Amino acid sequence: MSHLKKLNTRTRFLLLFCALLIVSGPIFALRAVSADSLNKFGITEQSRTGKLLGTIAPRTFASKSTDTAQGEAALKLLKDRGQYASLQQAMETARYRAQAEPQRAGEFAALNPAQELHSRFTPQGIEVRRRSDEAAPKLAMTLRGIGYGERQLPVSPGTVTAQDQRIEIHRTVGESTHSALSIQHSALTEWYINRPTGLEQGFTISQPPGERAAGERLRLTLELSGEWRAKLGADGQAVDFREASGGGAVRYDHLAVRDAQGKTLPARMSLVQRELRLEVEDAGAVWPVTIDPTISQQAYLKASNTGESDQFGSAVSVSGDTMVVGAPTESSNATGVNGNQADDSAPASGAVYVFTRSGSVWTQQAYLKASNTESNDEFGWSVAVSGDTVVVGSPGEGSNATGVNGNQANNSASFSGAAYVFTRSGVTWTQQAYLKASNNGQHDFFGTSVTVSGDTVVVGA
Repeated sequence: MSHLKKLNTRTRFLLLFCALLIVSGPIFALRAVSADSLNKFGITEQSRTGKLLGTIAPRTFASKSTDTAQGEAALKLLKDRGQYASLQQAMETARYRAQAEPQRAGEFAALNPAQELHSRFTPQGIEVRRRSDEAAPKLAMTLRGIGYGERQLPVSPGTVTAQDQRIEIHRTVGESTHSALSIQHSALTEWYINRPTGLEQGFTISQPPGERAAGERLRLTLELSGEWRAKLGADGQAVDFREASGGGAVRYDHLAVRDAQGKTLPARMSLVQRELRLEVEDAGAVWPVTIDPTISQQAYLKASNTGESDQFGSAVSVSGDTMVVGAPTESSNATGVNGNQADDSAPASGAVYVFTRSGSVWTQQAYLKASNTESNDEFGWSVAVSGDTVVVGSPGEGSNATGVNGNQANNSASFSGAAYVFTRSGVTWTQQAYLKASNNGQHDFFGTSVTVSGDTVVVGA
């Protein structure tokens, strides 16, 4: 998605615009966010030594009486003039707007920085990834049919349009030979709004897709494809998607259905193999009807002692309802489990955080440090979890020990590396083993990679 790089540049420039702002003459509102539009206000951008510099020249609003403000004073001036909200909206639009795919005619893509989602919108539907590269695992949704119960009408690929944060796929509902399905080519709009709170999805249906028999529900059938696994919530109001590798997770929920008069219609989801079904009690509805769920990440996790350049999240492993996150350049001098996180006197010693899930709620269960914490050990460079066992790699560790649970005190083998095994009993974690290579040597970086399965641990050097 090459356009995303351009979007990031534009975004950083707008952020700088907010911090360094010159306002002159009459009140104005920022209504466009492209570089060309900003140029009309005398705003230019330059790149120097990798940092974006913003220069705001008061050409358009030049007058003898000029108000100039910077930083917090500029923000206050904007708020006093009632312009702050429009600036915020312009910045959000710049960061979350959809862009045409230059190499894919008729397709659009959008980045969602808050949710860390990369979405592509095609005539068939939507593709969602956690990273922008094509090799990243994807979740694809394609609307295949609409109707009542098992009597489904086919839905054609559509035409994709986009304006700022809103993307629409204009479809038609095809005719069927079934006698009870007399509708032909009615309109259906599949739409998306890309916001920091998530990617809102909607389906606006112009008229009933055929005759509804007593007790039947309106049903939309979405085909799921890609490498993500789906799990339906017990109440039928949410589906959790997770990468097959156990990494990223997103939630499909907030299902709301309304008719033309704003009446809320009961709705639920179901999963049948690789089909996601949205079912609505539409008896008495006034058409058109809008079905409106949201795609967002299931949880946003941060370290309990967030610090600059800790690299929290550089290594992640999941097993069941347990997630382990590495932060190899975290700097506390704590040792063991749940130690003091406040003393940052051991730069890049590293840490690992254990989170557990109950329902859809994640909480931090443990804060893990090496038993021999030292600066630049990069504990947490690699992590692995299986059930109640966690393995942590520390390729910068430097003791000259060999084997299992050797002497950790002699640091004469720089960057030889080590691995640490932790086990859980109930909710309590303890270090079970300190692993070193049998042929330990300097710069071996033992612990660069780790994995665990049952009672077996494998460590790469």
